[in-house]
Amino acid sequence: MGYGYDKKDIKDIADSLGSDSGYQLTGGFARIKNRGEVVENFKVENKLYFVCLLSDSGVSTKECFKAYDEDNYSGVLSNNDELISSLIKGDIKETAKNLNNALMAPAFKLNNEIKKNLEVLKSLNPLVVSMTGSGATVFSIYENEELSKWAYDKLKKQNYNVLLLSSENS
Repeated sequence: MGYGYDKKDIKDIADSLGSDSGYQLTGGFARIKNRGEVVENFKVENKLYFVCLLSDSGVSTKECFKAYDEDNYSGVLSNNDELISSLIKGDIKETAKNLNNALMAPAFKLNNEIKKNLEVLKSLNPLVVSMTGSGATVFSIYENEELSKWAYDKLKKQNYNVLLLSSENS
């Protein structure tokens, strides 16, 4: 039995919660533009393996962008065209080279735990380590499932709040 909502109603509600919340209803690989309402999906054949390390507290997106602007951070921006191209081609090492987040420095300033978590992940020799959005979660990408499971198990044994994820072939 339905509750009287159609998919558009639910997406509208999700969009009102956050910039890319509506996209999260469908998932898959996509380039998200504007405030999340412009979604350009693309196919990725290779499976990616992630270890995500969650912080105990978050970062306000508004405060992170404010700190970025006020402190004139320059940060390294991702070249999204090259990033998407490398994902589509299945070149994981090229993907790692093109994955950057210019909000890391202001997020570190607002929540030092994020920087500590990033360093912990780096110590486990992933292809790349980065941060989601404006923070709280850092993630690493590994070449294969075995390496990601090894890193996950190591962190879990040390009582970190950690997730082991993989992408679906889309």
